[in-house]
Amino acid sequence: PVGGCHRDDRLLPPYIAPASNVLAAGRACAIDNAAAADALKPDNLFSGKIQQRGIYYFRMDVSLLNPFLSSCQEAFSQMFNIAPQNKPPYLLNPIGTHPWEVSGIVGVSGDEMGIVAFRLHRLLASKMLDISGVTADTDEEKEAMEKDLVTEFTNIITGNAISAIPNKNITVSAPFILSGPNHEIPWPKNTKIIAVPFITRQGSFEVDLCFKDR
Repeated sequence: PVGGCHRDDRLLPPYIAPASNVLAAGRACAIDNAAAADALKPDNLFSGKIQQRGIYYFRMDVSLLNPFLSSCQEAFSQMFNIAPQNKPPYLLNPIGTHPWEVSGIVGVSGDEMGIVAFRLHRLLASKMLDISGVTADTDEEKEAMEKDLVTEFTNIITGNAISAIPNKNITVSAPFILSGPNHEIPWPKNTKIIAVPFITRQGSFEVDLCFKDR
């Protein structure tokens, strides 16, 4: 077993263990986690239902996914002394509702094409700002500072992740922010979006990755 999963060279992982135990690049893994299994069932994508049976699969190269998980956890630890833990990934419904109030977005081009999003609640962004020691005189100023912090953090985790992906010529755009209730991200059409939720004592967040098949 690797990271709580059983290796299967034909398939790539719908479950990634915490970054301290991420899968070896290029390996594959199957999931029997009931909470994610039904979301991965080919004829029942995005249903939101949970079924207690079967093993289902989806493909994603761990050499792309793991660097983002590791980069995110390392940046939280080093910059804010926060230790996030990732939960089982799931396939995101691009037109569904979501709880996130702020999203940092970057476009990816080169050998891989797609979008990466760092998404969180304002409460966590506010706590990150407090930990950084930055203060604001008004609520409007604080909200603007929170967005600036999310922009910079998105830039850091994406840059570190891209530099850790081997044998790929990849560039990323400057980050931009989307905010507000149920804001929409312009995901590429007909492309699966893998969402990796994280929890911390200060609040939850999510990293969403969407790479087009080449």
